[in-house]
Amino acid sequence: MDCKYDLSFRKAKESDRDMLFEWVNETETRRQSFQGHWITPEEHSQWFQNVLKDERIQLLILYWSESPVGNIRFFIEGTSAVLSYSIDRAYRGRGLGKELIKMASNYGRERLGLSSLRAVTKLNNTASQRVLLENGFLQVKRLSNQNGLVFSKDLTLDAV
Repeated sequence: MDCKYDLSFRKAKESDRDMLFEWVNETETRRQSFQGHWITPEEHSQWFQNVLKDERIQLLILYWSESPVGNIRFFIEGTSAVLSYSIDRAYRGRGLGKELIKMASNYGRERLGLSSLRAVTKLNNTASQRVLLENGFLQVKRLSNQNGLVFSKDLTLDAV
C-alpha cells in the first residue's frame, strides 16, 4: 500500500525540546503513559539532555510535509529496541500512527541494524495496540503489575 502522506524522519535536536515538552504533557498522552504525572519543565529538560547524549537512544521527529506531527524513540538494547511514540493531538485519527510504526520498523532494520522491536501499551490503549498489530507486532505478554501489554516484532522477516 502506498503511503498517502509525504512523511519523513529526522533526528531530534535541541530546538525540539519545547515542542516535545508540549506533546508529552498533552492530556491524552499523559493518560496513556505509564508515568501519568505532569512533567515539569526541569524534569523534561534533564530527560531531553540525557536522551540527546545517550548513544543507546534514537529520538526521531516525524514530519508530514513541513510540519512536525509526532515522534518515536528507540531505546536500543543490542540488536533489539523498545519503542515509544506519540502523534501530536492535532494530527491523530488520520492513520499517521500506523505509518509511523511502519517507517520505524524499516528504519530499525535498515538504518540501525536491529533484528527485533518491542513496545508496551496500557491495557486500555486500543488505538496503539491496533497500530502495532497492523504492523506485524504480536502480543507476547501481559504486565499485570503495570496494567500493560508487551508487543514484539521480528524484523528479520519480510518488510511490512
